[in-house]
Amino acid sequence: MAPSNNALWLSAKQDPVMTVGSAPYPTAGPQEVVIRTAAVAMNPADWLLQQTGMLLSEYPAILGCDAAGEVVEVGQGLEDQFKVGDRVFGAAGPLNGYRCSAFQEYVVLKAPSIAKIPAAAKYSEAAVLPLGFNTAASCLFAKETLGLEAPPSKAGHGKTVLIWGASSSLGCCGVQTATLAGYEVVAIASKANHDLVQSLGAKSSFDYNDSDIVQSVIRGLKGKEVVGMFDCISKPETLGALCEILSKTTNARKLIAAIQPGSEAHAKHDVEVKTNFVVDQAAYHGTVGKYLWQDFLPAALADGTFRHKPDPEIIGHGLENVQKAVDLLSKGVSAKKLVVTL
Repeated sequence: MAPSNNALWLSAKQDPVMTVGSAPYPTAGPQEVVIRTAAVAMNPADWLLQQTGMLLSEYPAILGCDAAGEVVEVGQGLEDQFKVGDRVFGAAGPLNGYRCSAFQEYVVLKAPSIAKIPAAAKYSEAAVLPLGFNTAASCLFAKETLGLEAPPSKAGHGKTVLIWGASSSLGCCGVQTATLAGYEVVAIASKANHDLVQSLGAKSSFDYNDSDIVQSVIRGLKGKEVVGMFDCISKPETLGALCEILSKTTNARKLIAAIQPGSEAHAKHDVEVKTNFVVDQAAYHGTVGKYLWQDFLPAALADGTFRHKPDPEIIGHGLENVQKAVDLLSKGVSAKKLVVTL
């Protein structure tokens, strides 16, 4: 008999309150595992989907993109990689009838975006990574975006990448992966978070609150070979600033990777903006993404060269606390990831 499952349901479009209720138990198909969820992390996508209803075609819906937990079922094709009882984390998401949505007690995770949790790490720490790592990696390394060489090739030696929003969950993953690929990272973050981004590998950092931020960065990039920029915020004002920086920086590739749909419309001067939404996900996850999740990330976490950052802030225990966490995130957080344990 299948275990009972509970989920946090969004009953209708733009409903301001999600409620806990019973849900179907999701079984594992090929290249999938089912986990008993131990921790979930909040992402801007969660409150955006709740408040706007974009991308959701069926209600009631289950949200959630980041999950960590214990494997309870292994699907065909993954028997050599995972077993029942393994502690894992992975990228979830409100697709495919919501069996892969994170905000429930049992979640389906799809290969290749699954990795084992190092023995020394907590579920709450592991949960901060999946969506941030997937998004940052696709913006940096997919051929449709910046197309940089992935770690640990060190092919980026002598080349520079600028990351705006470097202390966000996307930024922390981007700084680390780009650094481990040999690129020199120039980080833009609030001054309070400069120690964090530099501890993750950034060689220099600039405060986005600086009234002269554009000119300060242009001066800082003088003499460097800039191979692209990654905007983890992707608002019109950040994209505009980056376009101005690139247009006035010599020896720079005029290309920005962004994360918001429609960011291309904010391109200025001679700069091109591409989003991760143009990435051929099947092709990417069959090549670079598969390597990063199956080989690079587990090894880098185990030896400490890649860290679970930003730090989790646990808002509470149980699905009933997820709405509180989503509401807090919608008001803005800095250099931390809001997490609920189950």
